[in-house]
Amino acid sequence: MLQKIIPSLVMILIFSFGQELRGEAFFYKNKINKERKPKTKSIFDVMYQKKALTINLVFDVEEVIENRKSKKKYPADLFFMDKKGKKHKWKIKINVRGGFRRTNCPEMPPLKLNFKKSDLQKAGLNKYDDFKLVTHCIEEEAFARTLILREYLAYKYFNIITKNSFRVQLLNINYIDSKTGVVTQHLGFIIEDLGLLRHRIGAEKCENPFGISRELIDKKHFKKMALFQYMIGNTDWDTKQARNLKVVKKNGKYLYIPYDFDFSGLVLAPYARISPHLKTTYLRERFYLGFKEDVTEMDAT
Repeated sequence: MLQKIIPSLVMILIFSFGQELRGEAFFYKNKINKERKPKTKSIFDVMYQKKALTINLVFDVEEVIENRKSKKKYPADLFFMDKKGKKHKWKIKINVRGGFRRTNCPEMPPLKLNFKKSDLQKAGLNKYDDFKLVTHCIEEEAFARTLILREYLAYKYFNIITKNSFRVQLLNINYIDSKTGVVTQHLGFIIEDLGLLRHRIGAEKCENPFGISRELIDKKHFKKMALFQYMIGNTDWDTKQARNLKVVKKNGKYLYIPYDFDFSGLVLAPYARISPHLKTTYLRERFYLGFKEDVTEMDAT
């Protein structure tokens, strides 16, 4: 049942949405967490760094944009230089992904980067090969950059709160059309593969993410997740449908890992929508959507 959070928590979590986000260097030092490290690096770890990574992505840009409803995978070439100065060239597949943004982004729809497991193995990297690419969605370049940075920061904020979260890497992307040679430059970011996240935190796959019993949910993590969503003004999530949540099992308990924050008040995307049952037209009005029974126990969180 929907519950507006108590006034004391409002004071604790006041967040200034109105400040302008300028530049690209918005990085916060993470708490040191002991994590389960894979025996070999992933391609994500090769790309992962504090600075924005510049990549060249070569594919038939026009065809992909025009056929955004298609499930077809297209050949692409990915070029970048890692933080050690080593040059990388990968032959990959890309495809359009997502639901709402897939059809409502007038510019580049969100993409998925698919590496070949055999190529990763030859390079001495582990098997995790599937990465979501969050792209610029709107035409106005400066505003598109701002939206990308705001959503990227939402992921980084949750990284600070808990290691049980998706890592992200900010990108300066050169989209190069393989047919015309036209180059367009935009900001974006990639999201860690879910399998890699599970391996990193020592979690298992959840076979059925729907209708999980309250007793089986990791209560401490859930309260962090729900309060974080409240902090950034995000109501576009739901445990019953596992909407914008990935579920993993760790130490016998289930963890909800959030993603997709473009409908939040923090990001304030122009295409964002508010659920009619919230009875508001203001995207930055906060609603606490966690379990109402937890509200009186939130001081530690």
